[in-house]
Amino acid sequence: MAKPEKLYHLLPTGFGPCDSGITIDAGNDFFERREVLGRLGQIYLMIEGGPGTEHEAQVAVSKDFPVIPVGRTGGHAKAFHQRAMRPGEIRPDHWKTLGNAEAPLEDVVAAVRTIVRESLFDRSKPSSSATETFSGLHGSKE
Repeated sequence: MAKPEKLYHLLPTGFGPCDSGITIDAGNDFFERREVLGRLGQIYLMIEGGPGTEHEAQVAVSKDFPVIPVGRTGGHAKAFHQRAMRPGEIRPDHWKTLGNAEAPLEDVVAAVRTIVRESLFDRSKPSSSATETFSGLHGSKE
């Protein structure tokens, strides 16, 4: 089976290689790896996760990258979603769907797809910054 061409794994030096895709050394430990990963993307989709996920999201926020917490998956994504203000560019119904554990999976996928597309296409337009949206993770929850 051919390896996927666009699948990359960022791992600390000495970990890996992974069975598929391309493994790239990123830092000396997982803390440094999260620091690197949090600076690379254009948008971050947070699904479940533990303390490392929270750290990675905070790095992304500090670089003004949008973080989309799919709270219905639990873990730090749920906590992040519950504490964060809804970014102005995300429709209230989509934000609510991300945090609704009872929402049909198809609705969650559709909401994520729309949010990602709109976030990527709207990055060149002025909007509320991720830093303002998630700074301190306080504010109104919609």
